[in-house]
Amino acid sequence: MTPRQNSLYWSEWSRVRSKCKQQGWPVPDRHELHVRALGHDMSHLDFSNEDLDRVLAEFRAITRPEDLVGQLRQQDQPRRRLEWSIRHLAPEPYWRAIARDKFGTEDLALLSVDQLLQLCITLTARARSRQRREAVAG
Repeated sequence: MTPRQNSLYWSEWSRVRSKCKQQGWPVPDRHELHVRALGHDMSHLDFSNEDLDRVLAEFRAITRPEDLVGQLRQQDQPRRRLEWSIRHLAPEPYWRAIARDKFGTEDLALLSVDQLLQLCITLTARARSRQRREAVAG
């Protein structure tokens, strides 16, 4: 977990506590919310990005129950994170060509999360290979 993610986690947890106190509700056990979101308890420091997304969605269901768009956006974070990575790993014409060759489309919205992950892995591997070649030639 990055320092920024850790800060976000604690900020959202603080909102849960404040909302519950304002409403006169009992403050839920933080780790019980982990269980509800993940199916088991674990330290937030051990969360993967997907775990954090699920727990934040659980927190926000308490603090912002009327914000369905925000909750859905939080659930879509794995896709959004992969799309961002793809766009920043390589120039657009390059990643579009690879996506078209690999999956028959260059439209990221049409790819599954697994396909986006495959594309991200391919771009990362090619970037590393290019860096190694340049280091040897340099």
